Amino acid sequence: MKLRIGHQQLGNRICEMVFFSLYGLVRVLPLSLFRKTAGPFLHVFIRFAIPTKRVIMNLSAVFGRSYSGATKDGLARGIQEHFFRNLSIACCNLPTINTR
Repeated sequence: MKLRIGHQQLGNRICEMVFFSLYGLVRVLPLSLFRKTAGPFLHVFIRFAIPTKRVIMNLSAVFGRSYSGATKDGLARGIQEHFFRNLSIACCNLPTINTR
């Protein structure tokens, strides 16, 4: 159990570093270049920060057998896509120091 908690803490720290590096990039890069580079990073970030398996486990705990496995898979992917969309909107609308 301690090993699993250690992995989770390491994963959280990595996600935090990625987020702060993106926040630093938005201040340095022009906004058009930042939007092109932030998209792939955010996809990887979301897949790592919110794993599909964890979302399915939470849906199973909440709904039990009332939803099928395919429905839970679709909901998990939808949750990840929705989170990505909201994070990309928030990330690309951050105030920047430079006015390029």
